Amino acid sequence: MAGFEPQAWWDTIRRARLFRVLAVYFGASFAIIQLVDIFTDQLGLPDWFFPGATALLLIGLPIVVATALVQSVASPSPAASPAQNTAADVAGVAKHWLT
Repeated sequence: MAGFEPQAWWDTIRRARLFRVLAVYFGASFAIIQLVDIFTDQLGLPDWFFPGATALLLIGLPIVVATALVQSVASPSPAASPAQNTAADVAGVAKHWLT
């Protein structure tokens, strides 16, 4: 098992455009929270609606991050090391579910 390689992690994060994905997700989450707050006041939605929407947004965050990371993994190349092939194989299987 290879050790922790900060440069490899940084390259993966940059390739996944993780900061852009998170910025869009947090911006959309903020807008949704504001809309839920307005609709709760105006339409008289139940008290559990706001915490429920917040919980769903928090559950969605790791899914969005995982999808961005899985979609950024390149296909295995013939010259790739076995560890890189394994990561690409796992990503290939996960790409079916995380699109």
